[in-house]
Amino acid sequence: MAQGKYERELRDILEGDEEAIADATKTTDGYVTEQYERFKDNPFLVSRGAGSLGVDLLAVRGPISLMIEVKSSKDSTIYLSDQKRLQEQREDIERTAKQCQVVPLYAYRLKGRRGQKWKLFTLDIYDDLNPPVREIMTVIPTLTPTKTSYKIVWDEGKWLGDFTGVCDGFLSEVRE
Repeated sequence: MAQGKYERELRDILEGDEEAIADATKTTDGYVTEQYERFKDNPFLVSRGAGSLGVDLLAVRGPISLMIEVKSSKDSTIYLSDQKRLQEQREDIERTAKQCQVVPLYAYRLKGRRGQKWKLFTLDIYDDLNPPVREIMTVIPTLTPTKTSYKIVWDEGKWLGDFTGVCDGFLSEVRE
């Protein structure tokens, strides 16, 4: 049930919802607030995936298409090998991202944190994607491999606020 709360929080931020952005930035500095404010001017169209889609959110803005799996924890590392279901889910996300040529993202919400609470990660599938999709992925850290699967390490992620600049830069290049 709590996971749905974070999915809605991220959806609202990406959609440029003023209240969600104000809440997400109430303990951040001016730079971070400015980055999040950019979602108001350049929002994504976001749909929550109802279980059967295999991911939590689908987000689209112009030629940018994102498949987003939301994870949250109080711990700074999440191991995807803890449950077979998580391993299978990662494999499904990878397969779908390749087939549909979309950016696969893991959005990690660190519980109990002040300031920015979201970091982004992707899968190491650059070579299987078309150049425009690959370009966005090159600035997002990949999941960290383990002996049996993968882990998401908070300190290695890309701040959600910084991702707005990546998207805006990509869209400017596409328009030229």
